[in-house]
Amino acid sequence: MVACIFNIFPHYREEIYHLMDKELKCDFYAGDRIQQPLKNLDYTKLNGFQYLFKNVFYKKLYWQVGIHRVFKSKYKAYILTGDPYGLSNWLVLLYAKITSKKVYLWAHGLNGHEGKLRLFFKKIFFKMGYKSFIYSDLARDFMLSIGFTNEELVPVYNSLGYSSQMEVRNALLSKNVGLPQFKTQHPYLIYVGRIQEEEKKLYLIIEAMHLLQKEGIKTNLLLVGRVIQDKKIRTAIKKYKLNDHVLFYGSLFDETILGEFFYKASACVCPGNIGLTAIHSLQYGAPVITHDRFEVQMPEYEAVTNDLTGSFFKYNKVEDLKNKIKQWISIDAKKRNQVQKACFKMIDERYNPMSQLQIIKQTLKNDAII
Repeated sequence: MVACIFNIFPHYREEIYHLMDKELKCDFYAGDRIQQPLKNLDYTKLNGFQYLFKNVFYKKLYWQVGIHRVFKSKYKAYILTGDPYGLSNWLVLLYAKITSKKVYLWAHGLNGHEGKLRLFFKKIFFKMGYKSFIYSDLARDFMLSIGFTNEELVPVYNSLGYSSQMEVRNALLSKNVGLPQFKTQHPYLIYVGRIQEEEKKLYLIIEAMHLLQKEGIKTNLLLVGRVIQDKKIRTAIKKYKLNDHVLFYGSLFDETILGEFFYKASACVCPGNIGLTAIHSLQYGAPVITHDRFEVQMPEYEAVTNDLTGSFFKYNKVEDLKNKIKQWISIDAKKRNQVQKACFKMIDERYNPMSQLQIIKQTLKNDAII
């Protein structure tokens, strides 16, 4: 039997956890919170739910109170959040070594951007595990270069609520969808996520829109998400007189409306690091524009295929961002249809819970765990 031990039960993983619950008959343990705001799923609906730990933090480090509950002879293996800052994770790894159990670390992995000391620390952590379920091919390639083996690394990628989103997508394909209510109607770009100036660099989109306007090309921008920092963005909007072209929508959790917004957008743009927003956008056929410093990107950037499901602009270069935006707002209906199908294919074949489950299930079968 397998025990899953997670830092929390993140809401976006609800579908994959329920598939694991049904197909693998896992027991589930997790902590009650992390230091970043992240919505939890209703873990009581998991048949295998066992216990909710209290996570106690000391700066970045934390301990899961009650971790001793997972030390049971019935467990042949553990699937563990691959977070080396979880001190209780080290205890699970040590216990597994002593008792000859296998630990599968589910994590981003390593990408070479950690710095020497942190890389040394994290490498020891991942080496203590039996195998790692990692989010990206980039992490696999880097980890291979520093002494890990192919057998130790299993890319499992990432996913959102695929089944419910597919219902929305299929409905969109069969009806006419209107545009968001801008004061002026032009092709529009979309960003979905927290409005964070320094991390997401959204003010670069405003500057790129200004450069396009100087060329006689007008476009709108829909910003969906809770505002954390917006001073630079609003200053740029005022400076370039783009008030009628930028709409701050606020937080939005209605998937039907979100799906419509993505579906009709010319592109989803994130000048900073892009994460699950890339998966969300491609699910509804909107290509993604983000930066090209892959070593600092979130792993989901790999869903973007240059000139097919999106584009990469030169890091922090507004002129290049402008050119990439111009490319996507200028495509004709035939090209748009091809792009949409390519976006759908990327999600349907790789970035979905069923694909993840098959990879995890096959790995556990090969290792004689199930």
